[in-house]
Amino acid sequence: IVQESLMNAVRHGKATKIVITSTVDHGITTLTIADNGTGFDTGKKTGGFGITSMRDRARDLPHGAVDIQSTSGAGTKITLSWSNEI
Repeated sequence: IVQESLMNAVRHGKATKIVITSTVDHGITTLTIADNGTGFDTGKKTGGFGITSMRDRARDLPHGAVDIQSTSGAGTKITLSWSNEI
């Protein structure tokens, strides 16, 4: 998911800055990847499988979820979270 996010930020978003942060709180890990790229309309279907693949992989994690926020011209923020308890 991180690799796909980074590739999309650079390849499609033309990002010049990407910030990755991570927190662990009450057994939940949250990883955020934010960029200053061109952004995109999250409501539009894309021709690729990158976002679909990220969502599928997040579902494979224990209580995994992915949230994608993006605004055209204002970058993208991807938040991935999962439970550390098995």
